Amino acid sequence: MKLYLVRHGKAEDSVDASGERPLSQRGMADVEAQAKFLDNAGVRVTNIYHSGKLRARQTAEILSALVAPGVALQKIDNITPMDDTTYLAQQIQSWNTDTMVCGHNPFMERMAARLLAGNDEASAVMVKTGTVMCFEKFSDTWVMNWMVVPCLTRDIEY
Repeated sequence: MKLYLVRHGKAEDSVDASGERPLSQRGMADVEAQAKFLDNAGVRVTNIYHSGKLRARQTAEILSALVAPGVALQKIDNITPMDDTTYLAQQIQSWNTDTMVCGHNPFMERMAARLLAGNDEASAVMVKTGTVMCFEKFSDTWVMNWMVVPCLTRDIEY
């Protein structure tokens, strides 16, 4: 099973009428470029989860069009910026298909540290907006297969 952790794309600085921060134009473009890159690489997932916050849901929607067409997006609790990583760590133990989770920092950086170092306080990776990380579990050990930041996928022609 592969686990894709995604930090939402760049959001607007101010909230909209609903009190949420939607993706900015740059954020949408970056996530679309990431989606095209993932599609070209053959990435497919059977589940996509998001935090429920608008910017994470929009990120999941853009990605799902190419990496999980027809798959219904699902909101998952306890993955907002300051949440503890324990809940998601427990949830992924029962997952057995390639899955994507779209959320926020510092949660995504702490979750990556937990998977890689067994300690969510370790400084393992820096996760910029729009970043996609691919983890895979071997026996009881998680490894990071790769990580792609939007500046690497902007303006690529496929």
